[in-house]
Amino acid sequence: MLSVIFRSALPKYGWLRLPAQTWVRTMSSSDGPASPFTTLAISRPAESVTHVQLHRPKKLNAMNKAFWREMVECFNEIAEDQDCRVVVVSGAGKIFTAGIDLMDMAGDMLQPEGDDTARISWNIRKLVTKYQETFSVIEK
Repeated sequence: MLSVIFRSALPKYGWLRLPAQTWVRTMSSSDGPASPFTTLAISRPAESVTHVQLHRPKKLNAMNKAFWREMVECFNEIAEDQDCRVVVVSGAGKIFTAGIDLMDMAGDMLQPEGDDTARISWNIRKLVTKYQETFSVIEK
């Protein structure tokens, strides 16, 4: 989708003719080194623009445990990049995201750790706060 937008803008805006640059970390290819990001593909399609793509198209970009961790890492790195002025977030495949990957997340939420109600509640609160940071880091 993003490449379509840039290609359609090329005749009008000559400055968009910059070659796409890989930035931060990208998904690994079958013959390349393994990437620390398994759910995100990061690229630099134009000067000052960073493209963050949710990259689990076979799972409809459902948000699993790795996604929650990687989004925080990714946006903390982007925040330190002085050359980045715009971040475009998109999803690979047919849809942006199907939401939470319930199969991956069910164990943490349905069977939280703790021996009593107070500890169980405390652990659920810690878990929700951790997941909320994924979206708070975008705002920051």
